[in-house]
Amino acid sequence: MDRERLIAEGEKKKNIPGIYNYCDRWCERCPFSARCLSYALEKEDADDPDERNMSNQKFWEKLSETFKMTRELIKKAAEEQGMDLEELEQASSDDLHEKSHQFAENHPVARAARKYSKMTSVWFKEVDHLFSIDYNNKGNSLHILPTNAFKEADFQEVENAVSVIRWYQFQVSVKLMRALNGLVMEAEEDMLWVDHQKDSDGSAKVSLLGIDHSINGWGTLLKNFPSEENTILDMLVHLERLRNDIEREFPNARSFKRPGFDDESYGLN
Repeated sequence: MDRERLIAEGEKKKNIPGIYNYCDRWCERCPFSARCLSYALEKEDADDPDERNMSNQKFWEKLSETFKMTRELIKKAAEEQGMDLEELEQASSDDLHEKSHQFAENHPVARAARKYSKMTSVWFKEVDHLFSIDYNNKGNSLHILPTNAFKEADFQEVENAVSVIRWYQFQVSVKLMRALNGLVMEAEEDMLWVDHQKDSDGSAKVSLLGIDHSINGWGTLLKNFPSEENTILDMLVHLERLRNDIEREFPNARSFKRPGFDDESYGLN
């Protein structure tokens, strides 16, 4: 990996700094993928099969190089925002990390998010009389296989809804855990965030957006499969309650400005 080359190419393409920190990782549907350094790195990884093989030395060399490069980019971004990364790290002791992890793990909204993930897995297992799910060989493209009971449902509409629900099924919980961890860390480092947006709010926003998309997806399934009304309504009620609880815990999450996505100055050109 040629770090300087990638950064130089990124500057020519007008890459958006830090856009990958608060995204949903759905690169195939992102209008900014061509301006994202993380996407460029992933595409380069895909060009060499040896670099995706954990038993190959090349894989570990690439991983080490990626960590080093990411570290340098984070340091550079922090300096541009007037933040002292070393000061941040000194404040983040092992005890603090353990404290934040325990707080996040046991928080009611984290438990509710994990419950939603399990509820979703169970639901899809129980509707195999309507359709099953298949993935391409890379695991990043979902297809539904309808049964004879599918009947009047709109195939493309249902397939898209299922793709959305499955994409965010676990991501809601993962982003929420990062946000909850951040609450504890930021409370200890409060003065360092006075003039900056809080990472916890950014992560919480990504989680909330995942819930928004998931609610729309379940609404689509409800319209197409009225026979499943009771179980889908249970899912929607759980998600609505979770969304409200997250918004109470992170009142500034919705107003967080994510690089690129929420900044009109970048546009789509």
